[in-house]
Amino acid sequence: VATQTDLRQRETDHITKEEGQSLAKQIGAFCYVECSAADKTGVKGVYEQVVMATLKCRKRRSSLIKRVFSR
Repeated sequence: VATQTDLRQRETDHITKEEGQSLAKQIGAFCYVECSAADKTGVKGVYEQVVMATLKCRKRRSSLIKRVFSR
């Protein structure tokens, strides 16, 4: 999650969205999301992606448990 995106316009010390997406891919992150609590952009998207990642993780774990105990 990239935060304080509202500061991009005022400061030069930041990464671009493309750099963030690239890093997320390199580390195997579920996704890359940007937000700013100050101007309330992207905050809902952060929560939505957290829910999606949690559900995907639970589904994967459930599938693994079923495979282990079905033997």
